[in-house]
Amino acid sequence: MRWNFGETSHFRFISDNDGVYFEICLGNLPDIYSDFVSRVKNKFIENTNGESQQFIFSYKLKSNGTEEINIPQCFQEERRPDEYSYIVTNRRVFENASPRYVSQDELSLIIRNRNVLFYTGAGISLASGVPGMNELYNLLGLEIGEKFLFSLENALEKPREFASKILAFHKACLFSAPTKAHIALKELAIFKNVRLLTENLDCLHEASGVYPYRIDAKHLREEIECECLAQFDYIICIGLNYDDHGFLGWYKKCNPHGKIIAVDLQQPSYLGNEDFLVIGDLQEVIPSIQKKIVE
Repeated sequence: MRWNFGETSHFRFISDNDGVYFEICLGNLPDIYSDFVSRVKNKFIENTNGESQQFIFSYKLKSNGTEEINIPQCFQEERRPDEYSYIVTNRRVFENASPRYVSQDELSLIIRNRNVLFYTGAGISLASGVPGMNELYNLLGLEIGEKFLFSLENALEKPREFASKILAFHKACLFSAPTKAHIALKELAIFKNVRLLTENLDCLHEASGVYPYRIDAKHLREEIECECLAQFDYIICIGLNYDDHGFLGWYKKCNPHGKIIAVDLQQPSYLGNEDFLVIGDLQEVIPSIQKKIVE
């Protein structure tokens, strides 16, 4: 995962069977960070990237418990959250929309009788202990906005402890058990003969017995015809808080008459006036709907 602040500064981490690696790279930064940079600069090494000068701190906690400090790793070019390769099209964001509230019975009829796609977000996995973005920020002690860089000081002062928290996130993604909603959604996807779509990094869909499609903007744009989405009357979003990859915006562009239904505890920002909302605990709503349709 990667967070960018400024044109040439970032924080990122990666975890795999070999261990946990994270790095903090400082390039050109506003003056508000001058005192902070002066205070921690001795922990960084200089790294020349083309014509720009950067300072980097890297840390790796290997699976055998040994540490590597300031031995930066090379990565393939990563997708920045606001780049063309990450976002299919403009995200759907509304501030004061009024979608229509629908009941579980109405949603059951839609799933049974219409062409639908299921699209999941982090909310479906929270009940299994997998952190969503807010929970991940809390776990790592990160803050948003201008305070983000300041909040990384703990990673510099206690890198082993910080890496252990990343490892806990990694293990939760890989080894947590699927929730009731995952199991029920698998049955609904089989019943409708459609593949699940997800933005999630965890493996809970796989653990439930299905292999989901993870949103890939480049693949969608280059390999999937817009007409493919036009055949679906509804996209049903389950535990999805935000149209991060712009997939819902792309769906509406390809299928202007298509509708979006969200199942969540509160109204997400991607719903427009023409869309629908089912309020409720998705760990109760999805299994209940599955029983009405499949059993």
